[in-house]
Amino acid sequence: EYINSHPDDKELVLYLIKKNIEENIKSDSDVQITNSLEFMSGISCSVTLSNAFLVEIDSLFKEKYNLLLPKIDKSKLESLCQFALTLEKNHFPVLKNEIISYVNNINIEGDNIDEPFIKAVLSTFNTKEDCGLLNTFILSLFKKNGIYKDIDYSQEQKEILISNDLIQHYIEHIIIGENNETTDLLWVFQHKENIEIDCYSKLFEKLDGLIGNTTNRIKDHILAHIKFVDKYLTLIPNNTIETKLATLNNKLWQRTINNRNTLILDEYTGDTINTHLIIDFFINTYRINYNVLNSTQAMRMITADRQYTYSKLIELKKIKYDLFPFGDSILNDKDYETCPELLLQLIEFCILQKNNNGELAIECLCVITFQSQK
Repeated sequence: EYINSHPDDKELVLYLIKKNIEENIKSDSDVQITNSLEFMSGISCSVTLSNAFLVEIDSLFKEKYNLLLPKIDKSKLESLCQFALTLEKNHFPVLKNEIISYVNNINIEGDNIDEPFIKAVLSTFNTKEDCGLLNTFILSLFKKNGIYKDIDYSQEQKEILISNDLIQHYIEHIIIGENNETTDLLWVFQHKENIEIDCYSKLFEKLDGLIGNTTNRIKDHILAHIKFVDKYLTLIPNNTIETKLATLNNKLWQRTINNRNTLILDEYTGDTINTHLIIDFFINTYRINYNVLNSTQAMRMITADRQYTYSKLIELKKIKYDLFPFGDSILNDKDYETCPELLLQLIEFCILQKNNNGELAIECLCVITFQSQK
C-alpha cells in the first residue's frame, strides 16, 4: 500500500526490500528466508515489478525454492503461486516448475496430504499446459479422495482434469441409495460440458445392473430407485441418444408381481407428490432419448395427472422438442375442462410440428392411426 501511494519512493523501497532479503539469505535461517519469500509473494500481488528487479529476486531464491515450499504458511500459498506466475510471465519459470514438481510428488496414500497446497495450485495454475503437467497426479488424487468441489475450475481444467477416465471411475463405484446430492459424479454432471456418450452408456448399464431384477419388488423400493436415478437424468443434455436407457426405463415402468404386470404409476394413484416424481422421471428419459416412450406410456402419464404432464410437455415444447409419442393422446383428449389453455397449446404444437423429413407430423400421425384401424 505504501509503495502504491508513494510512487516516488518505489525504487528506494524495493531496493531496501532486496537488501533485507539478501541479509536473511546470508543468515541461513529457514524461518527468515521463508518469511522473505512470503513477503515478496505478497508484494508481487499488489505492485508492478520490473523485469530487472524480478531477475535479482529470482536469483536470490531459486536455489532454495524446493526447500522452502513445505514451510510456506497455508494462508500465503495462493500469493506464492501468483508470484510464480509473475516470474514465469517474465521468463523465470523456476519457482512454478518447483511448485508443480512438489505437488506431483505428494504421496496421496499418506495421512498428511498437503491439500491446501494442491488447492492453491489448482486455483492458480489453470491453463491447458498446466493441466498437462498435473494431470496424472490429479487423476490419481481425485480417484482416491474425490474432486475438490470448492475450486473454480477453468474450462481447460474441466476438459482435461475431469476426464472421461475419472468419470467412468466414479460410475464404477456408484452406490444405489447413497446421498447423491453430494457425490462426485453428480458434481461432474452439474459442472462439466460435453461428456462423452460412452460415459452415459456406462452409467445406465451400471444402474441397470445395480437395480437388478425388479420382479416382486415392493413399490417403495422402485420409487427409491426412480428418485436416485432421476437426480442424474435431470443433468443429462437433451437428445443424448443412448440406447441402454431404454432397458432402465422399461424396468422401472413395469414389473411383474405375483405373475401380474404392474405399472408403478398405478401403485401411486392418489399420491400426487410421488406421481409427479414418477412423471418427472419418465419425461426425463424421453427428453434424453425420444425412442424410450411409446404412445401407450404417454397416455398413461396423461391420465395419471393430466395438468402436470401437460405442463411438463409445455416445457419440452418451449425447446422445440418432438412430442410425437404424445400426439395421439393430445389430439384425442376430450377433457377440455381440466387444463384447456395447456391442451390448446399442445394441440397447436402437435398439428404444426414437423418430423425429420420436413413433413407435418400430424399427417404421419393420421396415416399411422388409419393403418392401425384397418
